Amino acid sequence: MKNILITLFTILCSVQLFAQSNYKKEPIEVLIIGTFHFSANSGVTKTNKLDINDAKTQEELEVISNQIAAFKPNQFFVEWEAENQNNLDEHYKAYLKDEYVSYLEKNDPKYTKFYLENEFAQIGFKTGKKANISKMEGIDFQTGFTYDSVIKTAELNKQQDLLLQIDQMSLEYKNLSNELMKSKSMIQVLKSLNTEKIYNLDMKTYIEGINQIGNENNFAGAYLVSELYRRNLYMISLIQKKIKPETKRIAVLVGNSHAGFFTEILKYDSRFKIINLNEIIK
Repeated sequence: MKNILITLFTILCSVQLFAQSNYKKEPIEVLIIGTFHFSANSGVTKTNKLDINDAKTQEELEVISNQIAAFKPNQFFVEWEAENQNNLDEHYKAYLKDEYVSYLEKNDPKYTKFYLENEFAQIGFKTGKKANISKMEGIDFQTGFTYDSVIKTAELNKQQDLLLQIDQMSLEYKNLSNELMKSKSMIQVLKSLNTEKIYNLDMKTYIEGINQIGNENNFAGAYLVSELYRRNLYMISLIQKKIKPETKRIAVLVGNSHAGFFTEILKYDSRFKIINLNEIIK
């Protein structure tokens, strides 16, 4: 009898261990929020902007933040340099206390307008407070982005036709973005920016255009594109490393170029399930 009980106990333990080893954890839902930079027009392609302080825009930002908060993210990542996390903590802490304006006027008076109108505050902080997020997590990592030197390389190699092609692709992206801005609707702009069409058009400029700059012994264009990839991979790596064991949903607020890249790369990590912003914002 004793031997039978021992055998049954061993079988039950084996079954339990087998079940645990074959248990597949539900993937973490990753809401990627691609946006234009509210307070600055930087990068290769510059576009018009919405008036962030316009009453309609502010109303729509409340709707957007409410709907993202309803997604119930457990962690919130933003395009803020990771090495400056302490600074981000201070900013968000002041925001949660409703002391952000006074904090900025005291500590960053020159950049008060920049920070108040930035997507960090207008989407990230606003949403984080509503979703009871205690900490915003910076994931940006700066790399070399020597666009001017790449242009000079193209000119030295008499690649004027290629530069014209790149200008045309950049202009197509710029014109499309400017048309979106004419809608004067933050909701429509963000919904449109977070589409495969926009993601592909942005990447096309780099891969079909810039990557070709230089001769067979000079890879200035490819180097610039590789730096773009490196920056995005480092940012994704930081997300992967910062995920907490109990996290079920995360929100990632980044510039639109990053959003397309994140969407493409993260699909190869089986721990994540990509949620497009259009599934959340109605």
